[in-house]
Amino acid sequence: MLLRPERATYRVGETMNLEILTTEQAGSAYLDITREGQTLSTRSLELAKGLASAAIDLTPDLYGTLALHAYKLLPSGEIVRDSRLVVVDAPTDLALDIQLDRETYLPGATASLQIDVGDPGGAGVQSALGLAIVDESVFALQEQDPGFAKLYFLLEKELLEPKFDLHGLSFPELMGTVDEPERDEAQNAAAQASLAGLGATPFGLSANSRSLKVQKAEELQARIFATASKILYPVLLLIPLVTVLALGYALWREGILGRSLAVGVGLPLLALLWCAGVLFLVPLPGAPWAGTPLDKLGYLIEQLGPALLCLAGPALLGGLAGAIGLAVRAVRKGELSLVLALLMLLAYALVLPLFAVTLIFGNASEPSPLAVIAFVAAYISLPLAFGARAAGFGFRREGWALAAAGFVALLALLAIAGPVIATSAVGSAPMIGARNLAGEQGMVLEEMAFDAAGPPRAAMAIPTAAPAAPLAEKETPAEGDGAQQLQEAPLLRQFFPETMYWNPEAVTDAGGQWRTELDLAHTITTWRLTALASAQDGRLGSATAPLRVFQDFFVDIDLPLALTQGDEVSMPVAVYNYLETGQQVQLTLEAQEWFEFLGEPTQVVEVAPGDVTVVYFPIKVIATEGRFRPVVTALGAKMSDATTLRHDVQVLPNGKRFDETHSDRLAGDTEHTVSIPQAAIPGTAHIYVKIYPGILSQVVEGLDALLRMPFG
Repeated sequence: MLLRPERATYRVGETMNLEILTTEQAGSAYLDITREGQTLSTRSLELAKGLASAAIDLTPDLYGTLALHAYKLLPSGEIVRDSRLVVVDAPTDLALDIQLDRETYLPGATASLQIDVGDPGGAGVQSALGLAIVDESVFALQEQDPGFAKLYFLLEKELLEPKFDLHGLSFPELMGTVDEPERDEAQNAAAQASLAGLGATPFGLSANSRSLKVQKAEELQARIFATASKILYPVLLLIPLVTVLALGYALWREGILGRSLAVGVGLPLLALLWCAGVLFLVPLPGAPWAGTPLDKLGYLIEQLGPALLCLAGPALLGGLAGAIGLAVRAVRKGELSLVLALLMLLAYALVLPLFAVTLIFGNASEPSPLAVIAFVAAYISLPLAFGARAAGFGFRREGWALAAAGFVALLALLAIAGPVIATSAVGSAPMIGARNLAGEQGMVLEEMAFDAAGPPRAAMAIPTAAPAAPLAEKETPAEGDGAQQLQEAPLLRQFFPETMYWNPEAVTDAGGQWRTELDLAHTITTWRLTALASAQDGRLGSATAPLRVFQDFFVDIDLPLALTQGDEVSMPVAVYNYLETGQQVQLTLEAQEWFEFLGEPTQVVEVAPGDVTVVYFPIKVIATEGRFRPVVTALGAKMSDATTLRHDVQVLPNGKRFDETHSDRLAGDTEHTVSIPQAAIPGTAHIYVKIYPGILSQVVEGLDALLRMPFG
């Protein structure tokens, strides 16, 4: 796909012609126009013989550097796209001069705003104005994919790369207006070359065909492995069964089946039951914390693992030698049952790792208890079957065959216990040290894990606990001694809109002048003031200006959007001190009906000059539901502040929400019974009755939210 704008630079009021070329002959292509990470326009274009065109009228709201993104969804599910940058210059027919009576204002102050509109010659022009004052942080809420640290290094790397330089035309000259066609063509070519090197902003549609293909491949791989595990599972059950039948048949033909089972199977099972009884009844002196048999078994394996691991080598060599010896004996004497049992043991050793791999990569769900019991029974039957065969050789007084079959049984047993013993032996020393460390120092392990994870994102300072002593217990020095005295209660900051002012229909006087008084919001931020002017003869003009609201000391509350009844949280309050001197601050969280204190409602903290610190107020939510805003007052000797949370905290009931809807046609009196369960949380049941004059009115319900003023 190729996206081709007619030019690289435009002015407000012109028409931008675009062409989209693609290898797909028909269908729909989509075009997104974004600026500073915000989507301004989205449209669908029909392709005809692989070509789609669009004519876009550049209104004042499209002023600035625009990122054009064209994309198409292919039948295979892949997305092809192309991006271009164009610059839309502000209209210069009218000049706007924005004047404020001060550079910086305090929260809640009154600002005097004056806007003068004139032509390039300086004469005033009566115009209609569109004004908007929006928080700058709203425009900063765009995706930062690399992260600030990574972005810094990427920019540094970008700056080290060689760049092209266009001589003879500066960027303002690229945007200028010329009358000569040849120079205009050269100017447009230079602008296209300049913007081609800038690249477009990250595409707003987060689609990556490679990641989709990888995901599909992983899903296919998981399905294949899951199918393989379902096939291998019955095989793993069948192999031990064939082994048991083959060896049992041989013992039966020799007339020693009962005695061999009693010695080779019964004695190991009795020993296993005896060990289980000991683990269940006898406490371990070195592990008083081990209360269950599994905990005791884990402790013993952990302690004896290194010693048992040393025996694994001789047992493995003996088992291999015994298997080879039994195979030679079986071939010479024609014992097909023994040959079959040895082949089954070899097959089990090969299939078991494959089954483990299929379980790992097949994302297998948790098996049923019956499936686990069947697998474990088949797993243990292998060493027991060879143990019975070893007992049979003993009854026939074949000593070397008895030893060989015994080592083969031990080899089969190591296939079960070997991985567990090895894992425990490798990890025993660190685990013991960790247990002792946790036992001696309490929460040291959790603190180390928190330190390794790093500080929470967007944290401006490491939270520090406030001094416990309240300010009231401090001695009050006499006046004139340089002591700090608390100020009076300050203005409560509680008005935090995103759009502070919106006026699309202001009109200047005949001289092009317009004045107003603005009651500023309580947000400590820089506001972006945007003004658009339109004269009666069609001339346009625009301008932006910053409006800074700041104070040298303030506090800020940080809470999530919603809490649940019964939640116990520590409400963080950040204290910012940009004064030239430090001060002692008394912070008080106002008591409200929706929570109760779990600590002191008043805390005192020392804040150094130019420092930021955090104080925590532990609270418990006791309200059932509702929307609330906490209030914090910070009294200092030099400057004080009081603020609410910037958003409402929604308290939700500690339960599951159920909605029941009933619709009917109102032709007279109507009645409907609503049943509220007895287990419903008191005060949480609400009944809403809506009456519509017609079907269409129900369809358009909610349009008022789309047409409202953008007050945030």
